[in-house]
This record gives sequence, structure tokens and C-alpha cells, in this order.
Amino acid sequence: MARIFLICILITIAIKFAELELLSVWVSLCHHNMQSPSFVGLLFPCHRVSLQLLKKHNTSLNPLILLCRNKSMSAPLSIIDPNEETDDLALGESNERFHEIPRRLLNSERLNSFPPINKVERTVGAKHINSGGKEKLRWYSSMLRDCASTGSLKKGKAIHGHLVKDGVEADSHLWVSLINMYSKCLSPLLARTVLDEMPERDIVSWNAVIAGYVAEGRASDAVSLFCEMKKEDIKPNEFALSTVLKACSLCRNLQFGKQLHADAIKLGLFLDLYVGSCLVDLYAKCDKMELADRVFFSMPELSTVSWNVLFNGYAEMGDIKNILRLFCGITDSELKFNNFILSTVLKGCANSGSFIEGKVLHSLVIKTGLKLDQRLGCSLLDMYSKFGLAYDALTVFKMIKDPDIVTWSAMITCLAQQGHSKEAAKLLRMMRFRGWE
Repeated sequence: MARIFLICILITIAIKFAELELLSVWVSLCHHNMQSPSFVGLLFPCHRVSLQLLKKHNTSLNPLILLCRNKSMSAPLSIIDPNEETDDLALGESNERFHEIPRRLLNSERLNSFPPINKVERTVGAKHINSGGKEKLRWYSSMLRDCASTGSLKKGKAIHGHLVKDGVEADSHLWVSLINMYSKCLSPLLARTVLDEMPERDIVSWNAVIAGYVAEGRASDAVSLFCEMKKEDIKPNEFALSTVLKACSLCRNLQFGKQLHADAIKLGLFLDLYVGSCLVDLYAKCDKMELADRVFFSMPELSTVSWNVLFNGYAEMGDIKNILRLFCGITDSELKFNNFILSTVLKGCANSGSFIEGKVLHSLVIKTGLKLDQRLGCSLLDMYSKFGLAYDALTVFKMIKDPDIVTWSAMITCLAQQGHSKEAAKLLRMMRFRGWE
């Protein structure tokens, strides 16, 4: 009893000074007592004594956070209002307060990962924090959107911590803002945890977490979450389908991608521009160019993105015949070819050994006056290197404005491999002189 009494005082002081790491240590010391029905009641007299001790030093006490564990090992938070007279608080009243607690945005086991609350209070305007109702929720949502757009995970966590501390009962917009913040800040596991805490999950919240997994490169997790969403009878929209198709492309999951193709047809989303482009990308990444070609030409609208995807698929295979067929098709259409498409076609020429076609394309670049950027310049350089024309590659290299380290390295390697060691050494010294290492 005396040991628990001492630990409770230490817990209270740790909360007072926002020492969450220290708080977790004291809580873990008395973890085995958490199942005792009388343990929660013991915290209140201990709190009264600690309150009296702190009053002697003219110190105000922050709300006491009581961590309780039930048989299911859940971890709700009970917060005592600092404006009330806690000296007269009875155990019966505390139990009533405990059951009136709204569902939290995140359980208390996550609270230790948040930055101290006082940092949030300097970040978020006190006017909006102290306001009530929808204005407060809109303010928090706006702050979380800012964190998502700037990738500020630390600030977002701090705002989340303030939401927990302030006992805010979130609406659907705030839930989605919180999930979107973690997803955009490349913390999909935290986004998933918030999703699991949501009382009512809609398609927008599911999409945000799936997109977060894809952005982090966790393609298999994105596919699994999509399947879980369907089990809850949530009908996917075009955004969900296109996002999980990207996941299938990342992990080369052709079988599940075909199932999604069937879902798109059943849901009437097959003609959507983004879904179609993602299907083309999936089949191209899985070396199913015949299927990619078929989907591509069945799309009602052909965008530059979809053209690029199909070009790149054929270029990776070195299929110069189909590359030129597509290139003639895009020149006949209303779309204009760009540097990305030309660089992809040049890559196809290099991979297939089509020197004449590559020279014709280089002439087209000069004739149309296209700017020789890094991508297009590197493609020309790579093509001439593969054809054993080091000096032609060097001519292209000198035309590239501000080449990056990759371009420098490619040119030096080309010269060295083709026996031009002096020129390679000279170029290496020049690269180092310009600050590249």
C-alpha cells in the first residue's frame, strides 16, 4: 500500500512536469496492480495528498491522467477537470466520470510518443484551442492539413497529443485530417492505428491509409488493407482502385491486379482515366504488353501519362517496332510528344540496337528545338555510349546545362570503357573542380 501510494505521487508529479517518459516508468512499476478493483480508488487519495504537497509550493496542478487497464488490456484515459474541487471528489463520482469519457483519438499507450504539450500551445493559437464546437475542430483540421502538406510529422504528433490532452471528440473531418497527416508524413502505421480507433470508417479514411502504405512502398500492406476494407462492405471508388493498382504494380502482383480489373468493370470504373492508366502500368510492369496495349486503346481518353507508361513498357523490352508504332500514333494525335516520351523512345532504340532510328530522333530533337534537359540528355548519351560512339556522347554531354552527378559519372564511364582514359581523367578533374565528388 505504501509503495503504491509513493508511486502515485510520483506519477502525479511526472504529469505535472510533462515528463511522459518518466511517467511510463512509474506506471510500469505498478502494472501488476492494475487489475485490482481497488487500485483506481487508491489513486484518488494519493492525488489529494500530492495536490496538498504541491500547493505548499504555490504550484498549480495539471489534470491528473489516470491510466487504467481492464481485462481486455485496453487503455482508456480518465482526465480530472482542473477547474473543479478535486479535494472533495468521491470514488463514486470518479467512476461516473470514467464512463462518460469520449472515445479517444489514440489510446494512452501512444501518448508517450507525442512531444510535450507546451510546444503545441506555442504553435497553436490559444484563441482557437479555447474556443468550442465546430470552430475548434476546423482549426485542428486546418493545422493537421498544414502538417500534411509540409511533411511536419513532429508538429502533427504534437497537435495529436493536444487533441488527446484536451479531450476533443472528433468529427469525421478531423479523423480524416489526422489519418491523412500521418499518411503524408510517411507514417502509415500510425495512420492505421488512428483508422482502427475510428468509430465509423468511410471510404475516404480507408483510401488515405492505403495511399500512405503505397507512398511508403509497403505494397503488400496496401493490398491487405484493401481486402479488409472490402470485407467490411465498403465499396471502392476510382481513387481506391487506382491506388491499390499502384500497389500491385510495385509488388508485381498480377493475379490480384486482374481481380481489380474485373472489379473496375463490375463497378463501371473501367473507363476512368486514372484507373485505366494504372491498369496499363500494371500490365506493363508485369511484362504483359499485349494486355497493356489492349487496355490502353480501349480507354476513351488518352493522356500523356498513359502514353508514357506504354512507351516505357515497350522500351524496357526493346520492342522498337511497337515503340515506333506508338510514336507515329502520338504524332498523329492532338497530344504533343515531350522530353519524357522522346527519352523513353531513345531508351528503346538503345536497348534494341536501332541506331538509325535513334539518330533520326536526335535530329527531331534538334529540329523541334526541344530543350536538352537532364532526362533527354542522359538518354542520348546512353544511346551513343551503347553504340560505341564515345565522342558523339561527349558532344551531347557538353550541350547539357548543369549536368548532375549521374550524368558526369555516365560520361566518364563511357570514355573509360571505350579506351579514352586521358579524356576520362580530364573530365574527372573537371567534375571535382565543379564541386562534384
